[in-house]
Amino acid sequence: MAQKPLALTLADAIALRDAAAQPGKVLCVNQNMRYDQSMRVLKQIIDRGDLGEIVFAQIDMLAIPHWQGFLADYDRLTLANMSVHHLDVLRFLFGEPV
Repeated sequence: MAQKPLALTLADAIALRDAAAQPGKVLCVNQNMRYDQSMRVLKQIIDRGDLGEIVFAQIDMLAIPHWQGFLADYDRLTLANMSVHHLDVLRFLFGEPV
């Protein structure tokens, strides 16, 4: 289990994945937004059909993750740090993309 961001470049992320795979280990990145109470309740509301047919979903991040100072100079902070949560919760709410 690796904390996010796994790496700041695709090449580094691929190298980490490959290094973990050599001894037969699976490398995964921490994500936990799907376990937030608000997301669990939203899933129940969607599954019950209370919102009708969902045709569009969007996540707007308004927080500034100031607690991870090592990313302060990185120009893609939201992508590297938060997208794992956003993509995972969208999969949780609406299923695997086709």
